[in-house]
Amino acid sequence: MSLIPTLAILKTNFDAGNDYIENFVPLVAECLRTSGQPEVSIPELQASVRDAFGLNIPIGALRTILKRCARQEFVHLDHGVYRRNEERLATLNFAPVRDDVSRQYEALLAKLRAFCQDRYNVTWNAQEAEAAAVKFIEDSSSILLAAAVDGQPILVPPAQRVPHADFLVAAFAAHVCANDFDGFRFLETVVKGSMLAAVLLFPDLGKVERNFSGLEVYFDTPFLLAALGLSGQTKRAACTELLDLLFGHNANLYVFEHTVQETTNVIGADAHALRNPSARTTQGIWFQFVLDSGLSASDLEVMLAEFEQTLTQLHIRVKAKPEHTEELGMDEKSLEAFLQNDVGYQRSDTLHHDLDSVTAIFRLRNGKMFPTIEACRAIFVTTNHHLALSATRFLNEQYEGSGGTVPLCMSDHLLTTIAWLKRPREAVDLPMKMLIANSYAAMNPPTALWRRYLEEIARLAERGSLTQDDVMLLRFSLAARGALMDRTLGDVEGFSTGTIDEVLEVARAHARADTERQLKDEQEARTRDAEE
Repeated sequence: MSLIPTLAILKTNFDAGNDYIENFVPLVAECLRTSGQPEVSIPELQASVRDAFGLNIPIGALRTILKRCARQEFVHLDHGVYRRNEERLATLNFAPVRDDVSRQYEALLAKLRAFCQDRYNVTWNAQEAEAAAVKFIEDSSSILLAAAVDGQPILVPPAQRVPHADFLVAAFAAHVCANDFDGFRFLETVVKGSMLAAVLLFPDLGKVERNFSGLEVYFDTPFLLAALGLSGQTKRAACTELLDLLFGHNANLYVFEHTVQETTNVIGADAHALRNPSARTTQGIWFQFVLDSGLSASDLEVMLAEFEQTLTQLHIRVKAKPEHTEELGMDEKSLEAFLQNDVGYQRSDTLHHDLDSVTAIFRLRNGKMFPTIEACRAIFVTTNHHLALSATRFLNEQYEGSGGTVPLCMSDHLLTTIAWLKRPREAVDLPMKMLIANSYAAMNPPTALWRRYLEEIARLAERGSLTQDDVMLLRFSLAARGALMDRTLGDVEGFSTGTIDEVLEVARAHARADTERQLKDEQEARTRDAEE
């Protein structure tokens, strides 16, 4: 049985009113039933669950689940050894649930393969479609491969990596969201199941619902901009719901003063660019998000004027970073090298902002290591997955005995999963919001492709092959961005010398259609006025 039906089963079990431990009992009991040995070997059982269901259940969690199995008499303890109860195991009725979710999954994979073939002329076999879907679910639920217990990822990764999978499955998810209710609901079920599987990251399954009392959570600039609505309403909804969840769990929400400065600088620069088209060529990705969102210069100026009030509404307070102290000093030069190497910053001020934030968290923790997020005192939350991984790698390599400690920096997706697990029935729509936001985010050009695209635009403009209007259309048209992804499938290797011409043709066609639509609307309005 593949991983995705397993995740759907976890969600089905949870919907039946089971607690986190009980969710895994049917899976473990099924592996006990099919075992040929009367005695239970926990390492062998762990391997059996991994092979049968694609889940790596940590030894500690597996012992807890076995105790629940014993309470239900699937096994009994005999002189310190668990033994199978064959009569009780024979009463398991696992097949109907397994067959139902497998049928839904196979139907979804068939739809995915047909979508890729019809829309993008990409042919996947069943194994490739499954590997691509698993990768998408990993990303959507944020159980990152780095978030491992016992040295193993919770979700067993697919054996193969499929080219263009991120973009194609995201495009498919957006398609079923708009056109296929049953398909989208099954995707949402699987994402919820993967979030439920993340409970295995907790050292003690019985303490998952502990709140965040005393924890200080600091957010980075992109998260704050997204929460303000500068990257669309889908992402804004996911961000604000996380803030509400954390606040409801008694966390203290903050941004550093230097983050406020960076955030307001971005908003101010975008407002200036909206009023002064000549300044637009120097703007970054956030300006494109502003254009996509339909925000005006006045909207951004109001946002700046009401910035403090808005932070209060989001439950966020502003705090200065703690002063440096010699005894809590961190090797900032080494960390800076880690971040630059792993993240690949294009701007030194962005690098130094993140460096200041991560080191500030280290000082807020008084240089101590903590095994649980609830007790770690402070954490920096970022939308940049590479930043979170790099800061974690630095901590593990530079500080002996830090393995298993809560990282200084965590992705917003992973924190959302952890917060949701504490009160999943209070935020039932959050996984759906994450799924939609992640789908649309994955349909935007990745950094390497966008950089190559802008470089080629600049080269052609300098040569005189593009007018200033062409440059603006290529850089800031939503249709142009979509055409770029359609023709490259999100892969920089798919970019060629003719890509710009193809994208420009599509963008011009959309611009003409928009103009014609506006003229038609104006004509209809004049006709109505004349008739009245």
